[in-house]
Amino acid sequence: MEQKLFVYGFNEKANRWEILDREFQKVKRKLRSSSPTSGSRIIEVIDGNFENRGELLLATGTTASTSASITPRTR
Repeated sequence: MEQKLFVYGFNEKANRWEILDREFQKVKRKLRSSSPTSGSRIIEVIDGNFENRGELLLATGTTASTSASITPRTR
């Protein structure tokens, strides 16, 4: 399956944002280097039956985060 991922950056000559690279390994490397924990993410189930609707309430964070800084996401 082909992914449509890319790395972008600001071109000061053209004064605009442009795609710099589409190669998967370079995109992956850029994503990992931009993460404070080198890509180690945590997804935690907060509630398995959120508001009795059969939905999960999830929280996301990083290994460097404390539980107070985890952001809940619904649906």
